[in-house]
Amino acid sequence: NYKVKRRIPIIELGSISMSNLPDNFFAFHVPSEYDYLMVSGRKTEIVTLLMREHERLKSSALPINFSDGFEYKIAANHFRQIQFSKVEGGVNTQIFDKKS
Repeated sequence: NYKVKRRIPIIELGSISMSNLPDNFFAFHVPSEYDYLMVSGRKTEIVTLLMREHERLKSSALPINFSDGFEYKIAANHFRQIQFSKVEGGVNTQIFDKKS
């Protein structure tokens, strides 16, 4: 049973951040609000569909940022940093608070 916590119109997405590793994390960056960190074993499929739909609606590409770490906004002046590293048997994921 799933419950919708937040609806983000695709045209309001500014970009998506994700790593190249099989970690299942990705972040929606919403410039007019705060960002949303997602976890899904189907991150590639979700991001691909969002890219296609964004292109259809806005006639422009949705920027996708690939990195071993990225920052995302959880509230006004409150950010978190997520870092990924490859370890034996999988991926190590660490999340740090960053207040500004």
